[in-house]
Amino acid sequence: MHAQARSGGLTLDEDAADRLLTELDTIRCRVDELIEAAGAGLDVPLGFGDNTTSCTRWCAGTWT
Repeated sequence: MHAQARSGGLTLDEDAADRLLTELDTIRCRVDELIEAAGAGLDVPLGFGDNTTSCTRWCAGTWT
């Protein structure tokens, strides 16, 4: 398996890739919710990088 990964021969079928991407999106949204909740009482935005706000908008369905 390691040799396949190094050579680019290791692949993931499309259904498994879609499931993995969906799970990662769910996790990312939950992390954004936790960050938002943790910063609810702060007078400045709580962020961990430039993409926190855009990820929160994406999870809320307001991505533009």
